[in-house]
Amino acid sequence: MKMSDEYMQQLGWSRQRGVDFLKSTYGKSYRAQLEEHELMDFVGRLQSLAIAQFKPDPDEMYDDYEQSGFPVPDEEQFLYP
Repeated sequence: MKMSDEYMQQLGWSRQRGVDFLKSTYGKSYRAQLEEHELMDFVGRLQSLAIAQFKPDPDEMYDDYEQSGFPVPDEEQFLYP
């Protein structure tokens, strides 16, 4: 349950938001009511949402690399080594 707490915090979910999600997804109000496989599914769903929320924008990553001072290779170097 600790992992689900951490993911809910990353997502900015309130306790009520978690309860609403449990009710709509599993028909249960508390994580303690979940079967082991349901709890694992719940944590997996939270993890996926957290990853999707914080997935970096490739354009921003390129900008960060460019600002780092390292030389930015030409596209052709990647395509034709």
